[in-house]
Amino acid sequence: LALLIGVNFCTLMLTNNKLLSDLAKESQEKDAAMEKLKVTAEHDRLTGLLNRGALDAYLESLVGQSKESGRWLVSMVDIDNFKAINDTYGHEAGDLVLYRLASIFSSSIRKQDTVGRWGGDEFLFILKDVSSDEAADLVRRLHEHVALFDWSGALHLPGLKVCISSGYYLYNGNETKTEILRITDSNLYAAKQQGRNQWVGS
Repeated sequence: LALLIGVNFCTLMLTNNKLLSDLAKESQEKDAAMEKLKVTAEHDRLTGLLNRGALDAYLESLVGQSKESGRWLVSMVDIDNFKAINDTYGHEAGDLVLYRLASIFSSSIRKQDTVGRWGGDEFLFILKDVSSDEAADLVRRLHEHVALFDWSGALHLPGLKVCISSGYYLYNGNETKTEILRITDSNLYAAKQQGRNQWVGS
């Protein structure tokens, strides 16, 4: 009887251990699946950058932190004559331009900065710890990286040139998210109106 009880006890322990192991594995798989869904929900499928929803939420959090978030800059970037690129080379080429531009932007910003695809051919940058003296210089460098890239050679599209326009705004701690985006967009519009391939800030 004692032997039988011992065997049953060992069997029960093994069963319980396997059950606990299976539950732990299932929990890990669920966590991994949830993390994957979160990444998918927050990132743009074409470029791999953050999407508009994620950028909007991040911007909202920075405005909410106000003084604790320090000085930061928002810059909206638009590809000049992107419709002409699509019309001349095709929409697949346009997608390649967006993908490569996202790569250039990602490698050009600092560790504390964020960039994402705002929509269409527009990108939004949130650059942290920026002084008023640095603002224009940081935006200018992005333009230089785009201008110096060998678009025609890298994408095998003869004659292809890509330029961008930028509107930027340095947050001073008092504006709402809506006001920041409105001013930034207005500055981008001014850059377009002034001849494109330039940056306008306030």
